[in-house]
Parts: sequence; C-alpha cells; structure tokens
Amino acid sequence: MKQTLICLVLSVFSFLVWAQENIPYEKTFEGYSNYIFENDGIRCDLPHELIDLKEYFVVQRVIGENSNVGSIYGPVFQTPDENCIIQYPALAWPLRFVKEEKINDFSYKAQIVREMKAALGYPDYITSLKKPTDTISRFRPVLQDTTSIDFDSYVTTIVGKDVKERFNADTVYIYNIPLQEPFKEKYAYCTGLVIAKEGSASMNFKFYFTAEGKVAERRYLDYLDEQIWYAEN
Repeated sequence: MKQTLICLVLSVFSFLVWAQENIPYEKTFEGYSNYIFENDGIRCDLPHELIDLKEYFVVQRVIGENSNVGSIYGPVFQTPDENCIIQYPALAWPLRFVKEEKINDFSYKAQIVREMKAALGYPDYITSLKKPTDTISRFRPVLQDTTSIDFDSYVTTIVGKDVKERFNADTVYIYNIPLQEPFKEKYAYCTGLVIAKEGSASMNFKFYFTAEGKVAERRYLDYLDEQIWYAEN
C-alpha cells in the first residue's frame, strides 16, 4: 500500500527536479546543441540577434506554487527589445530517462494536455473523499486527475509544406497558456510551441511576451525558423 501510494503521488515535476541534478551536458549552447543533435538528430543553431541569458536546466512550474506540472528549460534567450523571452527545452520529449512502458505518459501531447489543464485550474492529483461512516483516520488513495479537455479547442495544429520548410518537421503545435501572474514580473502572456516529427523526439518551447510583444507574436515565433532543423530519418 505504501509503495503504491508513493508511486501515485510522484509527479512529472518531481521527476524533473531529479533530472535537473543529472545534467547530461555542459551548461553552454555548444554543449546543449551537440547533445540534442547527437542524441535526437535535431540541429539547433544559435539564434541570431537574441541575447543569451545563460540560463540552463531551469525547473519551472506552469503556474504558481500550487501546480506540480512543469518542465526543464534552458538555454533561454531574450529579444533585444526585451518584449519576448524564449525558453528552449533542456531536453527533447519524450524524456530519454523514462522507461518504455511510460512513454505515452511523457509524450509531447500528454505534456501539452497536462500544462493546459494546470493553467485552467485542474488539479494534478485528487484524493478520495472521507466516507461519512469513517470513524478513524485511514489512507485515502491519491489518483491522477483524469478530466478530459478538447485538445483542438486549446491547441492550433499546423502541418504541411510550411512546417517542412521551416524545420524539416511534420507538425507544429501552438497554444496559449493563461498566467496567474506575470513571468519575471513583466511578461503577462505565454505561448507554448512544440515542433514534432514522426519517429523523432519533439522540441517544446515557451515564449513569454509583454503586452507590446504579444501584439507582434508571430514575428517572435519566427525567430526559430531554420534555427531548429530535423535531420532526415
């Protein structure tokens, strides 16, 4: 019973904290790009014009302190006008540390759903209610929330020639993440962008915008064009 309970309450975020302590590459863009290319076949070029904030393996929750949904980011860049911050994924998804039978739980689509549910206020885990007939304290099972959301209502899916020309990939997913409070006290808007290719790992980015930056969102998303490139399978 105790072992089962521990397995149930172990969250993705807890796993990410563990991964943060097992950094597989030097905290430089060169170390990062070499690792991603050698392990995932994805070329990452140093973005032109952007300011490298020298942030690597930053474990970050989606919203506030009440959610355990998050990921690891870095490198992190800022645009010269300071209206946008772009967080690269520290590791491609699914995480290579995950056992084969757990791949679906850590897939990029599962992570998008997890992030959106957290941003919309759904709990990570739920605890069964105490029964009226209970007279003594007892263990109550802790289960992952299974509430379903309509993926297409929250996520824009782009396929076709444009994605092929920009990243040599199959699909791009774009979704807005509501923030309870501004990121770094300045960036009130967040957009997730996932680049995916069949048979390959995905790259999950976060873009944070000021109000002025949000107006020009497409221009900032274009900073990734041809800077992320999938090798042929």
